[in-house]
Amino acid sequence: MKVFHKSSTTHHRWILTALTLGLLFAVAPGIVTAQYLGAESCAGAGCHDDQYKDWLTSGHRVILMEGVNAQHRSIPLPDGKAWSDISYTVGGNKTKALYLDDEGFFVTPPDGKNQFNLLTGEWSDAHLDSSTYDCGECHTTGYDAGGSMSGLPGISGSFALPGVQCEHCHGAGLAMNEGDTDPAFCGTCHNHGPDNVIAAADGFIKSEGQYNEFLAGAHASRDCVDCHNPHQRAEYGIVTQCETCHAGKATAYAGTVMDNAGVECIDCHMPKATLSAQALGPYEGDMKTHIFRINTDPAAPMFSANGSSVVQNDGEAAVTLDFVCQRCHGSSSKEALAKFADGFHDNDGSLANFGLDPGLSGTWWNTAKGGEGFLLEVGKAGADKFLYVSLYTYSPAGEQTWLVAATTDPAGSNTGDVTVYIPSGGEWGDPSGADTSIQWGTGTFSFPTCSAGSFTFTPNQAMIDMGYSVLSYNLTRILGTDIACPTLVKDQM
Repeated sequence: MKVFHKSSTTHHRWILTALTLGLLFAVAPGIVTAQYLGAESCAGAGCHDDQYKDWLTSGHRVILMEGVNAQHRSIPLPDGKAWSDISYTVGGNKTKALYLDDEGFFVTPPDGKNQFNLLTGEWSDAHLDSSTYDCGECHTTGYDAGGSMSGLPGISGSFALPGVQCEHCHGAGLAMNEGDTDPAFCGTCHNHGPDNVIAAADGFIKSEGQYNEFLAGAHASRDCVDCHNPHQRAEYGIVTQCETCHAGKATAYAGTVMDNAGVECIDCHMPKATLSAQALGPYEGDMKTHIFRINTDPAAPMFSANGSSVVQNDGEAAVTLDFVCQRCHGSSSKEALAKFADGFHDNDGSLANFGLDPGLSGTWWNTAKGGEGFLLEVGKAGADKFLYVSLYTYSPAGEQTWLVAATTDPAGSNTGDVTVYIPSGGEWGDPSGADTSIQWGTGTFSFPTCSAGSFTFTPNQAMIDMGYSVLSYNLTRILGTDIACPTLVKDQM
């Protein structure tokens, strides 16, 4: 009898082949999915351990999870249900969780509260169109629309693995495709309807339409992976910061009152205009938009007349000031906010539209005029703003002198015309005899920015006769106040 002896290397190859074949057929029961191995097969042996660990903490993993595993997560059960009644949970990562019963149908309690909202800790009605679960194409791996999950008639179609696992993007089994970085690939799931429409409802953008927002947004020429590590949870997997591409804007923003208060670029350029589960405020959904542009026109509408989509102009969309600003500045009108937002990223924002501002209050002078300076106070008098000024200076005879001035101007002007007075007649410790109504002349203050201004004082004939003349020069603020400039009230979180 002739005996065939395999070499050690050949023997190992046979073992590896046998193990691989064994894995190929050790898959979810009820359907034939021989080509899918599961995310765990990508880890170990130093292969893709880091990516696997990132995936474990991502929302892709839990978008559909077996109840036997989901019961270990910090999500509650619907009233009257035990974990043995739950075949799968849907979501439960950021905004909401829903539940499938032991036949795969959505759990629908009599009170209608079938959705748990993670950000508020409240139950609500998801207003489902059907009790059948038909989201498998994007919530599972190895989906087959024509198949049927064994023993689960409530699930439309079948799948090899719950959740979005490695093989959903990289191909089944040992295919290990590099992965498609075209944004359209992400858009196969992160999409609502036609690509050129950003769907909306109930005053918010519909969730999971990031691709639609991306196409109409300011970054349409980029790829999703330029900013996102696709293996990580979105907020923790940002690989490119805003300042990397927008260095000039970041430099201008650094040190501003909003920067010092902790307001980041994405707080304004990616406001929570999108709703997945439950709104957090009148203009605050529970997910950030990917539109980025801001429309500072106070009259600009965010949504179409029937509220079904975001307004676009030549294919471009923008977020309006209610979502961008009124979340924090709720008592300010969009007209006032527009003046604040227009030209916001200029190195020294213009006050031409915003007008005289309380943030101008402080001590002003000119370095070439040492020994002389101004104290300014700007405030509000009803709808108008007032300017009060005192100038520490000298008379033509060399005596120390105070000139004071005041005006009330319309709110939209950054120039103030003042009447100037020269107090006289008081005594040390007893100012009761002072005459504060003596007019010295007139003046004008102008503040193009929050840190630079100019003035002109013109004496009347009586003061000219005493030796006074026109005084005019530029001003710089040397001591400010704690009031930001321009000023808006942060009155709502």
